[in-house]
Amino acid sequence: ATEGDAAAVCLAACERQADCRDISGSYRWQSTGELATVSQNPLKLCSFSVVDASGASTSWVMSGFVLHSPIVNYSGVVSMNQGTEIEWGNGDRLVKVARVVCRFTADDEITAVYFGDQDVRGSVTNYADASDSCERAKEFRFVDVPGAVLGIGALDVDNGTDAS
Repeated sequence: ATEGDAAAVCLAACERQADCRDISGSYRWQSTGELATVSQNPLKLCSFSVVDASGASTSWVMSGFVLHSPIVNYSGVVSMNQGTEIEWGNGDRLVKVARVVCRFTADDEITAVYFGDQDVRGSVTNYADASDSCERAKEFRFVDVPGAVLGIGALDVDNGTDAS
């Protein structure tokens, strides 16, 4: 296929915008575990970009359930059976993952936040205000990792009150 053929496919696909599905979101490469982001072009609903962990971006056109890149002459098949996946010609897969936002408070002090055996306190919004844990909610955003556990430690410093 030439770049002109790919442009014709894009025009035909973009004319059938009702056929296009928004597959935007965060994905994880099955082979490496690295994250990638898929974004839909708001002006051309059948046009997407895929940005890998290094920040490199590639443009793709969706026709039916096939993503095709006129630049790299490569394609992937989109499956939405048990969640969204993109299977590429080399057998590798991009699997859509959930983004999670956890907001929490504690009486009296938050002492630790771990995710998947990693100390993530530096990634928690308002963690510097840990001593006012009841008054100011903390927030930790992450991409779901199968089997990973989020652990939050808290300390009750007031005698006679329960920790929450």
